[in-house]
Amino acid sequence: MIKKKKCILARILKERNWSQMKLAEESGVSQSVISRYCRDATTYSVDYLFAIKEALELSSIEDLFEDK
Repeated sequence: MIKKKKCILARILKERNWSQMKLAEESGVSQSVISRYCRDATTYSVDYLFAIKEALELSSIEDLFEDK
């Protein structure tokens, strides 16, 4: 069985005291996409996730998600 994962981007931004706009500037991903991801969107672009992971200096895209 495949478990649904919850995007925790909003939590990560809050912990780092980053705004969605700062992440948009650092990652090159539009603020509107970041806003959708912060609200736990139903679909994600691997390219966007990779850019966000790089901007946040995370070790893996998986670090953006947790089990529901």
